[in-house]
Amino acid sequence: MLRMDFLSTIPLFKGLSDRELEALSQSAVERRYLPGQYLINDTESSERLFLIWEGRVKLTKSSFSGKEQTLQIYGPGDLVGLFSLFTGSSFPAAAIALCACKALIFPRILLERSAEKNPLPDGQPLLRTGSPPVGMHSHRRDACLEGNTSETGCFSAA
Repeated sequence: MLRMDFLSTIPLFKGLSDRELEALSQSAVERRYLPGQYLINDTESSERLFLIWEGRVKLTKSSFSGKEQTLQIYGPGDLVGLFSLFTGSSFPAAAIALCACKALIFPRILLERSAEKNPLPDGQPLLRTGSPPVGMHSHRRDACLEGNTSETGCFSAA
């Protein structure tokens, strides 16, 4: 599947024109990960959004005793780091490739520029520094759930 075609299937990007999808597609960084490789760890600030294109990624957190707990498994079409991107907070857990996988990476600034041109239905931008826009949970949760089997596929600890 071509990158632009893949992006058009993601609920977050529905409603974008072909021109906007093309610009988003060209601006995304494609990266491949080997099994066990970190996409992001829990000490990094989240200045980017990961869109899983191929493979599976686990979101994990280590307890104080060192035991690793798997919080979520992400697959093709899932967004990793969306909530942290909205809030500007550190990533709350480690995202680790379970198998060879490919992700598209969108820098925060790119998404902010796109959001200014494509506000939510209530007129608020999709991304801004600080807390999520009022109504984000209802508007984006519904859009996100269209393509995912569980609410946590989009808005869990990521």
